[in-house]
Amino acid sequence: MIGVLINPVAGKGKPLKYLDKVVSYIKSKGFKSKLVYTKFRGHENEIVEKFIDEGIDKIIIMGGDGTINESLQKLLKHNVAILPLPLGTGDDYIKSVYETSDIYEILSKIGTGRTEKFPVGIVDVESDRFYFINGLGIGFDADVIHNINKIPFLKGHSLYLASIILSIFFFHAMEIRFNIDGLIKKRKKTLVTTIGLGKYLGGGMMMLPKIKSPSNHFDASIIEEVNKFVFFKMLPLVPKGKHIQSSFVDYIKNVKSVVIESDKFIKFHLDGELMPYKYKKLDVSIVNNGVNIII
Repeated sequence: MIGVLINPVAGKGKPLKYLDKVVSYIKSKGFKSKLVYTKFRGHENEIVEKFIDEGIDKIIIMGGDGTINESLQKLLKHNVAILPLPLGTGDDYIKSVYETSDIYEILSKIGTGRTEKFPVGIVDVESDRFYFINGLGIGFDADVIHNINKIPFLKGHSLYLASIILSIFFFHAMEIRFNIDGLIKKRKKTLVTTIGLGKYLGGGMMMLPKIKSPSNHFDASIIEEVNKFVFFKMLPLVPKGKHIQSSFVDYIKNVKSVVIESDKFIKFHLDGELMPYKYKKLDVSIVNNGVNIII
């Protein structure tokens, strides 16, 4: 039996469009399936736990990076394997893992693929703990996601582009203090800070081009404050990862932990999910023995 976790609102309804074909494919390979739909944010963990209680050890996740993110708490505690399909808005992590966005090519791995452990990031803030499997973004890209949630009439890359343009005009840099692996201390006024396990964030933007999945470390990128013209001129370089050659971009490899502090509340996202805007300190670390993914 294969569990199918369906987020019906991911990608503005994309999972529902592919559901019949996915179920038919599973059946054609001789597997039975159990379908469960998410009904509210955080429901994913309950569904994963229910699947595990019923003896299901493979779960197809029909959603995006955010749907995977919402499942992490339970996935970390159990030896269940997931096959995530790119049916969200950005699907950046799935692209990093499979180097393809072809749904049927990925789906074919349910019967033939092997399982591998992928690391997970942890963010400790005050008394709370959050997880991410792809990346943490602070500043400009978090503001872009804030704008995405306000634009109901666009989809895909058009939605990201419109949100980016809004942020270019209205977002302002903030001063942040970094303590990297307890050794490197930096104080910078930044536009974008990215800490991640996958190459792509923000809807196909290659923010961390030097990292390979799975990795036992983070890469980090810090884009310092520049005028809007220079920043706008840099943006076309990001999809290919060439922005890191800019003098105002600080790229750091092989990072195990980062402490991030500011005198103001930090606007940040995890795997494209906007987090509460109420923290001034983030303690970021990694769990190498993380989540089982069918590849």
